[in-house]
Amino acid sequence: MDKVVDALGSRLSIYDYNTTELSRLAESLRVQFERTGNITDLNAAIGHQTRAISITEETNPEYPLLLNSLGVLLVQRFVRTGNLADVHTAIERQEKALNLLPEGDPNKFKVWDKLGISLRRRYERLGDPSDIDSAIDYQSQASSLASDLEPEKGSILNNLGNSFGLRFERSGNLDDIRKAIEAQTKCIEVTPGSSNAMPKFLNNLGNSFWRRYHATADVEDLDKAIKHRQKAVALSPDGYPEKHRFVNNLAVAFLGRFERLHGLDDLLQAIRYQEEVLKLRPVGHADRSTPLNNLSNCLWRQYQRSGILAQIDQAISYQQEAIQCLPDGHARKPVYLINLAISLLERYPRLYNQVDLDRAIVNLQQAVNLLPDGHTNKSRAWQQLGNAHRFAFRSSRNKLDIDNAVDSYRLSALSVSAIYSGKAQALSGLGCSFIDRYHLLGDIEDINEAIKHHHDSLALVPEDSIHFPPFMTNLASAFAIRFKHSADPVDLDESIKCYEKAILATPKEHPSLASLLAQAGYAVEHRFQLTNSSSDFDQAAEYFEKATKTDRSPASHRFDAARRWISLLNQQPGLPVLEPYQLAMNFLPAIMWQGMSISDRYRSAGSTVGFVNGAAAAAVKAGEYSLAIEWLEQGRSIVWSQILQLRQPIHAVHAANPVIARQYDSVVQELEAARRESGLGIVSDDPITMEAAAQKQRRLAEQWNGLLQYFIRKVPGFEDFLKPQSFARLASAAHKGPIVVVNVHEVQCDALAILADKSIVHIPLPLYSHEKATRAYNDWVTNLKRFNVRSRGVRRESGVTVANRSPFARVLRELWEEVVQPILESLDFMHTDSGQSLPRLTWCTTGPLSLLPIHAAGNYDSAQPRQRTFDYVISSYAPSISSLLQTSQQPLEFHGMLAVGQENTPQKSSLPYVSQEIDLLQKAVSGVDFESIVGADATVDTVLQKIEQCSWVHLACHASQDTNDPNTSGFYLQDGKLDLATITKKPLKYASFAYLSACETATGHTELPDEAIHLTAGMLMAGFSTVIGTMWSIKDEYGPVIAERVYTELLRNGVPDHRGAAEALHKAIAYLRDLVGEEKYEDWASFIHVGV
Repeated sequence: MDKVVDALGSRLSIYDYNTTELSRLAESLRVQFERTGNITDLNAAIGHQTRAISITEETNPEYPLLLNSLGVLLVQRFVRTGNLADVHTAIERQEKALNLLPEGDPNKFKVWDKLGISLRRRYERLGDPSDIDSAIDYQSQASSLASDLEPEKGSILNNLGNSFGLRFERSGNLDDIRKAIEAQTKCIEVTPGSSNAMPKFLNNLGNSFWRRYHATADVEDLDKAIKHRQKAVALSPDGYPEKHRFVNNLAVAFLGRFERLHGLDDLLQAIRYQEEVLKLRPVGHADRSTPLNNLSNCLWRQYQRSGILAQIDQAISYQQEAIQCLPDGHARKPVYLINLAISLLERYPRLYNQVDLDRAIVNLQQAVNLLPDGHTNKSRAWQQLGNAHRFAFRSSRNKLDIDNAVDSYRLSALSVSAIYSGKAQALSGLGCSFIDRYHLLGDIEDINEAIKHHHDSLALVPEDSIHFPPFMTNLASAFAIRFKHSADPVDLDESIKCYEKAILATPKEHPSLASLLAQAGYAVEHRFQLTNSSSDFDQAAEYFEKATKTDRSPASHRFDAARRWISLLNQQPGLPVLEPYQLAMNFLPAIMWQGMSISDRYRSAGSTVGFVNGAAAAAVKAGEYSLAIEWLEQGRSIVWSQILQLRQPIHAVHAANPVIARQYDSVVQELEAARRESGLGIVSDDPITMEAAAQKQRRLAEQWNGLLQYFIRKVPGFEDFLKPQSFARLASAAHKGPIVVVNVHEVQCDALAILADKSIVHIPLPLYSHEKATRAYNDWVTNLKRFNVRSRGVRRESGVTVANRSPFARVLRELWEEVVQPILESLDFMHTDSGQSLPRLTWCTTGPLSLLPIHAAGNYDSAQPRQRTFDYVISSYAPSISSLLQTSQQPLEFHGMLAVGQENTPQKSSLPYVSQEIDLLQKAVSGVDFESIVGADATVDTVLQKIEQCSWVHLACHASQDTNDPNTSGFYLQDGKLDLATITKKPLKYASFAYLSACETATGHTELPDEAIHLTAGMLMAGFSTVIGTMWSIKDEYGPVIAERVYTELLRNGVPDHRGAAEALHKAIAYLRDLVGEEKYEDWASFIHVGV
């Protein structure tokens, strides 16, 4: 063809232009365009055809045919570019050609046929019914005029069938699709089998059967669609211009059969064929968008079946690329926007990333604005917009969101014929939105409307449809909700029947099965509560157990099922609950997965608050004390532990398998970088860039987990690498003194004391409760605010009376009488003489108790002596037991001390006593290697470099704590903030002692007390063995007092020894308490010791 074009072009350059040569060249360029997709060829063809017309008289018999041919070329360009001017011009030229042809002209049928195509194309874009009606009229006349022996008769019948099929999509009139099939069947009959057009005709007949299948749900039509499309592909040789389209249509049909019959082979065939099409359309190809879009649809369905996150991620990437391939104004763009939104909404309940929901809504609104009324895809857009508004409502509980959902579903249902599954989906969504509105407003009529719409949706789909299980589940849920309102057992029975039908219709490996089984179990549990029937109890338990053990479902769904299973078992005292608790504990790392951003992980942690404490309480009740400690350890600070996991060295693996070790290190480094970027909250204007970054983090997390599970743990000595610690290992941390783990749960409170011999003492705390701890914390914080302790600095106390401090005394007395005193008595610590050296006790508290100063507990109003914690023990804290294990290995060799003082930090209040503090420190530690960095010299880089080189670090400055992401908590220096993320990524091989003389360095998180890490604990986990910090801000003038006393005590024997830090702080606080008065709790009780 290239040679033909070159030859004709040469002749034009040699001879005078004439109509025949120009028209022949235009036709050759058109054929070449169809082969290569190069728009330059098509533009040249239009130019030559236009030139041919311009040099031809209107009276010339060839003139109308030249106009008609130009129309064909313009329509082809319209299909490619979406420029409406081209199709308008094409129709004008072809209508003019038709008017110029005399009645009875034998060529008239050709113009009718091509004009019909042009009108059909414009209808596809603008949706004007008169265009498709006119197209069918013209093509019907063309079919009647052309004899069966006419070479173009097959093409005319094919085009007529295409137009009938398109009108059918709007009208839903089965007569239209019947006529389409008749015309295209006859087309094949009159066309020689060897015709080059036969593959196209077979494909289009398959398309008509496909359309009728969607209307009638007759599987025979679906099979015929596949059969004809397979023939079309088989007859198309490599290089056939439209082969990619035929393969694509075959893939779409296989996907449709998968959706109907659930055969996995059909889905895999669909994916294979779409991947083949994509190979035929490499990057840069003009029509790459179509296979990208269609392959993404297949991957979306595959994700629905498998639950593998990488599949929906890839679908979204392909859809984004497909949209980028199309210019603004292209007819397919709104359709692709809808498909991208569908995938984003599919992923949203998995990751709960607000960006997914926001992008979906924007894309759908854009699609709605671009599509004309009556367009088939406009109904899809409205339906998906309804889904998006429902998701938004679940987060916001805003009536406007649910009203928008109802309106969107109604518009969708009204704009599509009942013969399409889209109608059923819209009705089902409308029913769900009425249920949501009932939960907001409590109007029983909303439930009744929901049940009606769910019934209507089910009436439109066969039982073997992929939509049947979710539609039936929605109906079951509506009946269950009406039962709660009406208490009518009939509603509950109907609900259970519907759930049973949905379960039977759901494939066993479907990701939604766990959620469905759990919902069914919940309904049966309600019936058990009515009937007290043992069979109902057993059935509910079986549903919950199966849901928990459904491997393919998301961890969050299985976790919820386990919680319901536990709740049910607890209704029958004495039944064992440790199995579901253990299964649920195993899901926690997956719920707060490495592939998620830090903020998303903390958001997910919110759904598990209190669960680990409940598990530990159950283990204690069963007498499994070591298991309780293991579970509490496993469930504490999961997100922070995940961050630290990436920093665990694998030196031995490098020796055993250097290739795997290097690969593991590389993945860890990339995952760290990805996490830091996501933690910075950087927002790009380009959603594709943001999507790529998020997907990269998820793929890296999958790679890391695979390397860890299948390679690293196969290396001798690494079998338990990064697995939860056993009690035997945890108990070794108690060699310096008892570790008391206090579990605060809504049902019971207990203390478990781990002794040096690795035994456990169980100490029930029947007088204390989760409610008391929460109230005590609220009272404590409320009272602290009266003393202006938001940041370190100089504070005035005008107007402060003893009465202002009475809430402090009440909280501390309650802690003493109901928590600390029973523990000390059980450990036989209250029978020591006052002159004896005090034992060391490490507190590892949970829940709201971890936010209270248990070390300061006491009855300060009692006339009896020794009624305070500090009378009997030296208190330390530990954020987790394992944090004590990793820090106890630090070397004792001293490598100097660094003191950092920031008296005047930019944009922060002045700390006038910092200079005095640094001077006193220098005197207290005279004789040891000491360096101070103050003022403008205390930059982030300088301080960080020095921290790496020394053993002791003293930070006297402002600090901040980010409870949403502890990595960003840090210390304010001259040129910015030195955050935990920066500190923890450094190998602090000499680190042993850190003193944080800053504000609120040990303040916890009220909503996630067992998950968030404060600065003091963060420094411990960064590598320091022992840390001193404050639970709330201190008065600036007391910073030097405590610091001087601590360091003087630590160097009492002339040798730096961080192991005495707890005792040194204990004595320093005693001095300050005597100095300011015991009743000034806000001044002395803030200081705490954390670590060994």
